[in-house]
Parts: sequence; C-alpha cells; structure tokens
Amino acid sequence: MAKSFSNRYIFIYSAVLVVVAALILTVVSVSLKPLQTKNQQAETKQMILKTIGIDATRDNAAELYAKHITEADGYYTFDGGIVLPLKGTGLWGPIWGYLALDSTSTVVGAVFDHKGETPGLGDCYRQVRRSLHRQAYGHPSHPPGQERRPQQPLRGGCHQRRHHDQQRRDRHAGQSL
Repeated sequence: MAKSFSNRYIFIYSAVLVVVAALILTVVSVSLKPLQTKNQQAETKQMILKTIGIDATRDNAAELYAKHITEADGYYTFDGGIVLPLKGTGLWGPIWGYLALDSTSTVVGAVFDHKGETPGLGDCYRQVRRSLHRQAYGHPSHPPGQERRPQQPLRGGCHQRRHHDQQRRDRHAGQSL
C-alpha cells in the first residue's frame, strides 16, 4: 500500500527544500564573486591591450597592462596614443569596446564585444566586426584639415551581405550542372 503524506508535510518539506537550495546558491554566489570580478578585470585589460596590438593571456594581462597602459580620467593612454572606451545599445543588449588612436588621430586598433547573442545574429556580428576592423585600421578618425562630424551608423551590413552571398551561391549553382 502506498504511503500518503499530508498536505502539511508536503508544504513543510517543500519549504525546507527551497530554503536549503537558496542557501547553497547564495554561498556559492558570494564565494565566487571575487573570482568573477578578477576575471572581468582581466578581460577588460586584455581587450585594452589588444587594441594597441598586444595579445595577452588572463595570466599575464595585469603585468602587461601595468607596463603599457596608464589610466586617465575616463580613458587610457599608451606610448604614443590614447584608448577610448565605447559603450552603446545593441539590438538585444549592450555593446562595448575600445578604440585606440595614435598621436595623429589614426586608428591603431579597435575591439568590440557584446553580452548576449541571438541565434543567427552572432555570426552577423562577427562578420560586421571583421569588416569594420579591416576598414578602420590605419585610417585617420577624421580627414586632415576638416572638422569632425558625427558618423552615420552602419546600416544593413549583415542583411545585405547575406543577400549578396545567396545571389553568389545561386549564380555558382547553375555553373556546376
């Protein structure tokens, strides 16, 4: 014969189980917080170093950062230039990055990242990012002798590229018959 439990027993058992699970998750979260903060700081330092052409690992990022980067009020300086932090709103979450300019305002490097990825859009983000890197490196941030003006946002980058890729596949498909 199956043992039946009263409603009171089930309620107390469930409440105890929830409290124990909450305590375990809280202890784990609080104990891992310093490690998470350290990893976030190391990732930030790696991104800043990458903008000036230095590849760093999580282990040596702090050492290289201290050697090459000086923090200023809201930006970073390196030998011969400046690194500007960038923040913006993406389609599904924040986008951030760092832009390195040398003393002549020529782009030395750029690194961008985002928090979340929507299925199908992540690949688009990587393609547009690679394209922007190729277009930006070695170019002045504004033409010499002209005043700075706001830049127009990149529009339709991935959608247009996918449409072009589909046309190219269609063109080549007929040739293989």
